[in-house]
Amino acid sequence: MTNRLTNAQRASARHQGSSWFAGSVGGARRLGPNVRQPGHLSLRIFLMPYPQIAIANVDYSQKYDGENMQGYGYERYNFKRAPDGHFYGYVRYMGEGVAPRPVIREGWLVMFIARLTGPIQGLVPVGWYSNATFETEREDRPEYSIDGHFPLAPDGKRYSYCIKSNEAFLIPDQEDRTTFKFDNSANHIGSASIIYARGQLAHDNWREEFAAHIERIVREARCEIP
Repeated sequence: MTNRLTNAQRASARHQGSSWFAGSVGGARRLGPNVRQPGHLSLRIFLMPYPQIAIANVDYSQKYDGENMQGYGYERYNFKRAPDGHFYGYVRYMGEGVAPRPVIREGWLVMFIARLTGPIQGLVPVGWYSNATFETEREDRPEYSIDGHFPLAPDGKRYSYCIKSNEAFLIPDQEDRTTFKFDNSANHIGSASIIYARGQLAHDNWREEFAAHIERIVREARCEIP
């Protein structure tokens, strides 16, 4: 079950003066930072600016919950909550099969983007992880340890991950995704699997422009909690 967060609900949450806000249509109550209750709206009021922001370049899908998708499809479970309550994200290898290894591994805002093809083209945001951690090596998804029938990837290998978080937000509608399309006219993203917009050693102006755009997406884009 997913919960849609509208701009009006975001504004209402901000007025609560709490780092978390949750409520049904008929009421609201304050929750701790890791509480999830099915059927209730839940919104993290993020602190701005984010000190560490990364862009993860993935293949396109509508929901990333196991459905068919464009490309090879290792990302197909990026927004499917695992049995332990976490989200496990795949991004393409960097060079010789190496997982992304930022200097600081924890506390990242990771914006997942994908390339649209067809009448509308370009790099669009599909969702993000908050307070995410980069693993030092790629790991098999945790479902394999408890489910002997969890599917394999098209190449016969296990689905893997290198980023995990307990806070994920999916932008489900293509219209909302295209509203916040990334300006990649200078081709800074290209085919890179990870771009560090803020929080690594590089401080180029174009990185900060991407970081500011991502913060706008977090503030304004309609999203669902998977």
